[in-house]
Amino acid sequence: MPHNPQSNDTVEADAALALALAHAEFRDVQMQRDRLLAYSIAHGTADDNDFELAYRLTQQMDDAIASFNAAVPSGSGHRDDDDMTAAGGFGASESTKASGVGGDSWMFWDDVEEASSAGVSRSLQDREQQQLSIDLCHALRAAEAEAEEGEEASLAAARRLQEQFDLEDRNDEGLFSEWKAANMEGCVACGDELLPDDLVRPPSCGHGFCDACLVAGFRAALASKTPFQCCGAEQRLAVGDCLSLPVGEKTQYEDMVLELTTPNPTYCSAAKCAAFVSPRFVIGDIATCQRCAARTCRHCNRPDHPGAFCKEDTETEAVKKLGLDKGWKTCPGCGHLIERTIGCLHMVCAKCQTAFCYRCSKRWRDCESTCPDALSATHPKKYVGP
Repeated sequence: MPHNPQSNDTVEADAALALALAHAEFRDVQMQRDRLLAYSIAHGTADDNDFELAYRLTQQMDDAIASFNAAVPSGSGHRDDDDMTAAGGFGASESTKASGVGGDSWMFWDDVEEASSAGVSRSLQDREQQQLSIDLCHALRAAEAEAEEGEEASLAAARRLQEQFDLEDRNDEGLFSEWKAANMEGCVACGDELLPDDLVRPPSCGHGFCDACLVAGFRAALASKTPFQCCGAEQRLAVGDCLSLPVGEKTQYEDMVLELTTPNPTYCSAAKCAAFVSPRFVIGDIATCQRCAARTCRHCNRPDHPGAFCKEDTETEAVKKLGLDKGWKTCPGCGHLIERTIGCLHMVCAKCQTAFCYRCSKRWRDCESTCPDALSATHPKKYVGP
């Protein structure tokens, strides 16, 4: 078969075109790969897998170029090195298919395309994730700014509302002060202002006490065994008016007042008891203790001695005569002898707590302050006593 020069020229032209296309494809793949790797490095998403993929693609490209060079026919006449190498690789299809290099090369390009697509897909996913993170940050900042603006607006509204309330309170306080001055009264003990109906007052002086001061006053009276009185008035405060005082303490106070106001009080003769015996439990000369049921002679305050004359009366008279000879005074409440060693004329019986004047032997409330006493003249009587 005769040789056709025109056919050879056509083959060489096709080989040159194939070589140019291959070089262009190599450059595109290399550029895309480098761009993806640079993007990953710039955004901090590059890892060992990216560098390993880049290295593997470079090796595969080198192997492909070597395969193309090996597939170029050696009998071609007019070629330069690069062009003829590519031309041999992309020349007659029969020789290429026979050697099997061309098929492997196209399989390689399929792998390159698949790897590049995977890299592009992963890069796009990373970029989308980064964009989502950026959008989320912007959204969070916008939400925080909106919340701060809303909070500032709420605080401003709250301040305006509080200022309005303060103004109303000041106006109300002024009106309340005027009303309080006209309608309220202060407790004489603590000064707290209450409605007049909420105060308890003795009839003689009319001074008002609040309930808390009443409780404190009655408890202090129990501790000192002195009736609760206001400003020396003879009229005492009624313990029943103190609503907050427990019933037990009210009973104790009433018993104490009864003891202090009973003439010649009788006490239980039992040493472990010695309780005051109410007059309603004294029948004749015998007093029966309501606490321990012991029977006591009301003359000698000793255990009952029925059928025997109480010598205490005679002895008591003798002692009283001796005391009177020495200037001692008897208590107007219980008749107990009392000797003054120092102090003013105001005496309080240690037995029955009766207050009396040591000079005239009258109860302190009955003394007209006419007895000569420098201390009493300088300090007028304020305590009345039982």
